[in-house]
Amino acid sequence: MTSGSSSPALRFGAGLLGHYSRAYSVSRVAELGALCERLGFDSYWIADQRWMRDVWVSLTATAMRTSRIQLGTRVTDPYVRHPALTAVAIASLDELSGGRAILGLGAGGSVSARWRSSGRSLSTALREAIELIRRLLAGEEVDYPGELVRFRRGALEFATRRDIPVVIVARGPKILELGGRVADGVMVASMASPAAVTWGIEHVRAGMRRPGARRRRSSCRPWSTPRSRTTAPPRAGSCGAASLPRSWAASPTTTS
Repeated sequence: MTSGSSSPALRFGAGLLGHYSRAYSVSRVAELGALCERLGFDSYWIADQRWMRDVWVSLTATAMRTSRIQLGTRVTDPYVRHPALTAVAIASLDELSGGRAILGLGAGGSVSARWRSSGRSLSTALREAIELIRRLLAGEEVDYPGELVRFRRGALEFATRRDIPVVIVARGPKILELGGRVADGVMVASMASPAAVTWGIEHVRAGMRRPGARRRRSSCRPWSTPRSRTTAPPRAGSCGAASLPRSWAASPTTTS
């Protein structure tokens, strides 16, 4: 959903968090994606949580029901799947959808807590995952001996779009700054007030000023989750824009 004002445009997206994905079948998730497209949303995001319906199957089903809306993970992480397999998945989705895929990456939930307690750096894992994924999407044969992410002399066996957008989703300052430094966009998670969004954007911009930051135009996407008055998911047929968790982006909010 793009505003009619002059550039930069205000764009709206919608998505399903894990508890919604648990309640809805794959076909229902795809149906909601098609509804969001008809309502004019610009992007549709699906959670990737263990033991719930597979995010890549859900995104594939949605791609087959839509033609315009961008499709993203919110979020996948660098632990549950090897980043090389994530590169294969996002490239395949991008091919099927005609160039509409967005890779949303984040620190994750319960898995990241175990990593943090073991002393391993979440920001290092995300940075190395992005570096490897981008090189694979660029068609390189890669040997990547990272600190936490390792990949030995491999390459994708099909041609891909090398500039599939990578968005980091975060709420903490360290990962927000990493997003500003290495990602194509940043989603400021669970924040909607002007003060909180400003705080998040300041950290993104701090990352963009760091030495070695990617020189590009970036987007910053605050994410808000409206709370239902009941614990049940919205009933069939009632999921208008206000019924779904929503994100919105002013793009480019930050520039280098």
